[in-house]
Amino acid sequence: MDKEMLKEKVMHGDDNFPIGIHKTDIDKGRDNILYLHWHEGFEYLTVTKGRAVFKVDDLEIEVSKGEGIFINSNVLHSAHSINEEECSFFAVVCHPAFLSSYINDCINQRFINPILNHSLYFPIHLKKDVDWQRNILLLLTQVYDINKEKEFGYELLLKSKIYEIWFECIKNAKKSINKGSNTSYKTERMKVVLNYIHENYFNKIVVSEFASLVHMSDEHFCRFFKAMTHFTLVSYVNRYRIERSCVFLSQTNKKISEIAGDVGFGDISYFNKVFRKIMGCTPVDYRLSQ
Repeated sequence: MDKEMLKEKVMHGDDNFPIGIHKTDIDKGRDNILYLHWHEGFEYLTVTKGRAVFKVDDLEIEVSKGEGIFINSNVLHSAHSINEEECSFFAVVCHPAFLSSYINDCINQRFINPILNHSLYFPIHLKKDVDWQRNILLLLTQVYDINKEKEFGYELLLKSKIYEIWFECIKNAKKSINKGSNTSYKTERMKVVLNYIHENYFNKIVVSEFASLVHMSDEHFCRFFKAMTHFTLVSYVNRYRIERSCVFLSQTNKKISEIAGDVGFGDISYFNKVFRKIMGCTPVDYRLSQ
């Protein structure tokens, strides 16, 4: 299967300026914040309200207001709320090309590639009580403000701040300790499963088909999937279906019953029920709000 299909579909910036900066507000009552996904860009997330649990590969990290987290290139990650509390955060996502030179110079070789290819690492949970991590958090806030104001030449200033952040990271990085192949193996199997969901979410969910993709028994697969995503297979696929339906609701004039069928719900009543549970409103209200 084509691993590229697993990538997040959102474009972070553009080819001329490959960085995306956005803020997300999660209302009270929502359990899921970020669905399990990955992208080529590396990412810094800063929590500005409440707290959340971020799952990065096999690590689960509770991040509170004023703290942040670093997610390296091509790493599976997701997030969920704690007790369905309100939560807000902003993300800075950079394609590796944003820092790299057109030639593979000493900057790339010594300071950029070693982190991106995981041969160097640093603590990914950024806390206020550690000086260099606090510096990164302050710089990230400056990046967010610079991007928001967009004054003349802001691109130069913004890029210089990203380099300052990277300098703090590389200065405090150490050689990676080989954790063994188990984490990587589980991650790669999960990517195969996500790929299959993205390509077949509108079809009937058959556990045995998913289990056979990764050579597991049905029971073992269900445990594996729940451990990796915090959702049952049916619950996760339904959430992905609702996410896709939101795109159709906001970007097309299709009838709601047609959209429900397109994303895999054969029963419009069940679609409405699941949509309200996940989104906190009806499909009609969601469309009107866009």
